[in-house]
Amino acid sequence: MKWTGLYASVNRAEAESALASFTDGSAVDAWAKPTVGAAVKSGLVKGSDIGLKPTSPITSAETAAIVQRMLEKIQLIDVRNSK
Repeated sequence: MKWTGLYASVNRAEAESALASFTDGSAVDAWAKPTVGAAVKSGLVKGSDIGLKPTSPITSAETAAIVQRMLEKIQLIDVRNSK
C-alpha cells in the first residue's frame, strides 16, 4: 500500500493499540496483527458491532467496503458527490 500513502504494516505496539479497541482484537493471529493493525489504523477496517471477527470468512460486502474506503482515501473516488 506504499503507493497509496497508507500504512502497509505497523510495529507490534501500534498493532496491539489499534486492535485493543475491539473485544476480539486479541484473537487476530500474531502473523496478521501488523497488517490488520495497519488496516484499522488507516480506517480501512472498522469492524462490526461484534468486533473484527478474525476467525470468520470475510464477506463480499465487507471486501467492497474496504476497497471503497481505500479508493476514497487515495482520492480515486468521491462518494459524497456521486449522485
